[in-house]
Amino acid sequence: RRLVAMCVARSACGFVGIAMLNVAFMLMNFADAFALSLGTLCLSTIFFARVCLGRAERLSWRAAIGVVLALIGIVFVAQPKALFDGVPPSAMGTLLGIVSGTLFGTFGIFSRVLGRAGAASPPMLVSYYMVVIEVGTAGLALLALALGPETAPPWAIPAWPTHDGRAAVEAAALVALYCLTILSGQLLLAFGYGRLQAGRAAVLALSELGFAWLCGVVVLREATNALACVGTLAIFVGSALAATAAA
Repeated sequence: RRLVAMCVARSACGFVGIAMLNVAFMLMNFADAFALSLGTLCLSTIFFARVCLGRAERLSWRAAIGVVLALIGIVFVAQPKALFDGVPPSAMGTLLGIVSGTLFGTFGIFSRVLGRAGAASPPMLVSYYMVVIEVGTAGLALLALALGPETAPPWAIPAWPTHDGRAAVEAAALVALYCLTILSGQLLLAFGYGRLQAGRAAVLALSELGFAWLCGVVVLREATNALACVGTLAIFVGSALAATAAA
């Protein structure tokens, strides 16, 4: 029962965290919300690991430097308007971003505890996560239908895709690709948290933003600037320091 409760609690933290982050995207600049959530994720994971899991989770100075570099890199890549343009972010969006990152940090701590003890395998953790996401999403959809389109927020109202022909096939292929990559990512994340200190695993997970930047520039030909290039380098150097630092 304790194992099931921990798996469900972990999954609920992940579901509520991603839901809050998506709502934050609607209330504030995408870069502001993303940088805020990722930064809070990293710091909260390190703090919770040190407080809850004991001295074994204490990071070395080399890993700590990696954390600082990765966080600076996030700011440089995301370039939040609140810092670079002086545009004040939404107070509610800021709160949701911070809470989202804290929940993601708690999600990582649960992953570390369950993986380190060998109590739950990565497929088991992902299975619980998928079930909680399905139940939570269905609950939101039913609530939106009960409230009606005049009261419910637009993002909670179920809607069928409207693509036809080739566009429908391309959309379905992209959704399938997304499902395959996110499933692989969740399995690898659970596997990694079971074998690394939670703080180091969290820093390595920040490389997501660096890889997203690389894909955007190389594959999608998106515009970039020198500051984002420096930030990406800082993320990867920080991740390397955290990965190779002695515990």
